[in-house]
Amino acid sequence: MPPRLLSIPAVAAVLDVDRRTVYRFIAAGNLPVVDYPAAPAAIPRGLGTGPSTTTATCLRTGTGRSRIRVPAAGLDEFISSRAVVAPTPRR
Repeated sequence: MPPRLLSIPAVAAVLDVDRRTVYRFIAAGNLPVVDYPAAPAAIPRGLGTGPSTTTATCLRTGTGRSRIRVPAAGLDEFISSRAVVAPTPRR
């Protein structure tokens, strides 16, 4: 079963931040991304036609719409890594 992929606006809504902040998290390496090319002609020779992981340097190139997606499992891991555990009350 393929992983569930979320758009940048969907991730921003879950985290209650703006899209720019999501791109900052990606650029810092805190969120994994999957890049779906806009068209087969945009794929360099020798690469497959399926999704591939990408680095933050390739996030917004050109004037086309962003095809970047965040795997739901990566978002869950990001949220759990940032969760703060409530301290136990002292007696």
